[in-house]
Amino acid sequence: MKRWEATPRRLAEDYADMTRDELIKLIIYQRERMEESDAARKESDRLISELTDKISELTELLRKSNEATSAMAVQMSELLKQLGEKDRKISELQSEVKAAARSVSVASRRKGRRQRTRTMGTGARLTCPDGLPCVQPLLLDTPVYRETARLLQERMRVSRQTVTNWLEKGSRFFKGVIEYLKDHCLEKDSIVNCDETWCRVKAGGKYRKKYVWCLVNRLAKVAIYCYEDGSRGRKALKDILEGRELRALQTDGYNVYLYLDNEMLDIDHVCCMAHGRAKFKYAAEIEHDLNALRFLECFGKLYALEARYIELKLSPEEIRRQRNSPETTEILIEMRSLLDLMKSENAPRHGSLMKKAVSYLDHFWNQVFLYRKDGDYTIDNSLAERCIRPLANERKNSLFFGSDKMARVSAAYHPVVSTCRLQGYSILEYLKKFFAEITSGNRDYGKTYALNHRHKC
Repeated sequence: MKRWEATPRRLAEDYADMTRDELIKLIIYQRERMEESDAARKESDRLISELTDKISELTELLRKSNEATSAMAVQMSELLKQLGEKDRKISELQSEVKAAARSVSVASRRKGRRQRTRTMGTGARLTCPDGLPCVQPLLLDTPVYRETARLLQERMRVSRQTVTNWLEKGSRFFKGVIEYLKDHCLEKDSIVNCDETWCRVKAGGKYRKKYVWCLVNRLAKVAIYCYEDGSRGRKALKDILEGRELRALQTDGYNVYLYLDNEMLDIDHVCCMAHGRAKFKYAAEIEHDLNALRFLECFGKLYALEARYIELKLSPEEIRRQRNSPETTEILIEMRSLLDLMKSENAPRHGSLMKKAVSYLDHFWNQVFLYRKDGDYTIDNSLAERCIRPLANERKNSLFFGSDKMARVSAAYHPVVSTCRLQGYSILEYLKKFFAEITSGNRDYGKTYALNHRHKC
């Protein structure tokens, strides 16, 4: 028993008790099972492969869909940006249309007033206050063909070309007077208001837009006009001021005048406050911007102070002290604070007209408020604007000049006409006495100018 227990007993084989036929059947059965398992595995592998391909196709479609979605998002963003830009342009155009409509309305009202005060009916005879016939091209800015018709009513049968020749020949005698006026207008340490306006000139069979400059010395009461070949560029301004030692030149915000700040440092460049105020006024009236109203209140306070100085008849030195007083400085601080707010990132939303107004005031801030430096400086450029208005009327009435020569003829007469108006003298009496001196052989234009200007209206 001990030996039997120590020797392990060999286990019987699993199939030892099976017969040969049973073993054959078992083997056949196992083989069939293995073949079925192989077929199922192959089918499973095939299905897995098909599913894998479909997953790859779906993954590729999903990737393309994501790319298309991203592209559509980019296009949508671009379209929204373009739509916003179009809305902004539409808003700007609407503002410009409103401003243009307002300007047309104002112009039509002014035209109506002019037509009521200057009736040009058939057979009407326009006369000066002293009862003598008007020199219409000079005084009323009428075209030559109207002057020809008026002379015909006076029983003077002359052609249009004859009247043109008279005007051109008479302008030659004013060259000496113009040089005399120019020397007085641009004399050393003078304060000059400057502006320019366009005119249409026929040259080479085409109508070209050219410009006439107007410079006014308020203290000397002298105005001059310069055609300078119709140029509005920096060279024209440089030629006009070449060799002149002015104290100050007051202008609008035209970029050519920056030449004064960059190259003529000894001349004070004073900008017109009325131009800046007008921009804020348009923003307030058309875009209904509340901040524009705040700016207009500040401008109103400054103009009220200037009116008070004139009413009190203060001296230039006293005006200078008042302009630099705490009262004025407080207004400027308020405007500067509001201007910085409008330029900041947290600025309230505003339209294109308000943006232009803010940009103008910020760019020309030092020049606009340079008028505080001297009591003889003016707060705006209205004097030059008034003196250049006859050229605008002439442009509306005559439409165009036939040549550069006739544009120069107009620029030769206007200094004499405007200077007489500034000094309160009769233009017609001056022309009579001037040509009387010329026909008598007097060529001392300075003396002739002084003698003739003793005769007041």
